[in-house]
Amino acid sequence: MHPGKTRDTAAIKPGDRDLAGLHAAVDGGDPEAMHRLATALAARRDFGQAFALHKRAAIEGHPLAQISLARMLLQGNGCLQDPRTAVYWLRRAEAAGQAEASYHLAVVSLGGVAMPRDGRINERVLTAVQGDYPLALRAAAIHFGRKKHEVDQSSCVRLLDRAASYGDIVAAQLLAERLARGEGCDVQPEAARRIRRRLLELGIPALPDIAIAATIGEALDVHGKPLPPGTIALEDSLHAASVQRLSDEPRVMQIDSLLSADECRLLIASARHDAQSPPSLEIDIGSEDLAVRLVELRMARSARMELAQAEPLLLSRFDAAQPYLPGEGEDTGADAQARSGDRVRAIHVFLNAVAGGGGIVFDATGPVAAAAGRAVIVDRIEPEAAPAHGSAPANGYKWLATLRFRHRRYRDA
Repeated sequence: MHPGKTRDTAAIKPGDRDLAGLHAAVDGGDPEAMHRLATALAARRDFGQAFALHKRAAIEGHPLAQISLARMLLQGNGCLQDPRTAVYWLRRAEAAGQAEASYHLAVVSLGGVAMPRDGRINERVLTAVQGDYPLALRAAAIHFGRKKHEVDQSSCVRLLDRAASYGDIVAAQLLAERLARGEGCDVQPEAARRIRRRLLELGIPALPDIAIAATIGEALDVHGKPLPPGTIALEDSLHAASVQRLSDEPRVMQIDSLLSADECRLLIASARHDAQSPPSLEIDIGSEDLAVRLVELRMARSARMELAQAEPLLLSRFDAAQPYLPGEGEDTGADAQARSGDRVRAIHVFLNAVAGGGGIVFDATGPVAAAAGRAVIVDRIEPEAAPAHGSAPANGYKWLATLRFRHRRYRDA
């Protein structure tokens, strides 16, 4: 608090001695206390005061406050969204040696708006991995899991295990699936059961049965030359996959195995559905999950669109007897249309398969069968209800990921 101003004690709950002590330290101008108090206030959803305190501490040179301030600017918590100012603070924190700042800069760079997609993305992710930042460990694991080389496959398992050891629940879910199937390791059913039991105690159900072969053979640099196994090279997400054209008017295209098994599992785990959740949930475009951002980027580039034109990623869950009809997702009103134009294209990706469970139907093509990782790209049309039958998967649901694209830029980061 600035000298001469009276502290607002209304924010201090009766008996909260820790916060009272932090307020006193803030009055004395301690940046660490500012950061800690801001973090506590943000946990109470008092974002306005949290933002102001993080900003004061950031100006004083506190690197963790600089990261927290940047995250609030990226998400619009307690302030207007301002990705470019967020990048300024992240760069300051990165210069102070904060691996987490490098991670967030890599996430922003992949968006291609507030920062360019350049050669520093791989370097920054590697820095965050070496700094044991759990979300970076998980993203690198999934990246290696797309490759066939045994070094990359074993790296995937090792990094998932490390991320899980830091409390990353999604990494633990993915690790259990790989241990159960012997993907990148020996089959370890008892270890998989232990992880699943622990997750179930936390109210997290097992993921559906998904198996897709590794989708690329080796890592390539920007010039298409092979890289050694174990190399982080995220450029593969920028490469548009080959499509099979099903119809020219309207345009309907199909891509098999666009996403890996790990990526399909990642999206289902990220949805965090429960019995009370709506059938379709959005992944916020301010998401800090690098692994999800890489999936979105691969979907966008394979749809021959820019990620900046995409609405939030929509994850939809269906009973086995329901047709694949994704919800509306982000607003489609006049404001969105004026800002970004009409919807021009969509890409739908099946995340798991149901035996005999139908698929997506278009008048021009008939049904497109569901297969895990299979993408369907369409222009300006929505799928019709498909005949749905067959037995449900183990968790009782089938899943679809959808990105819809606008004529002009929709995202600011």
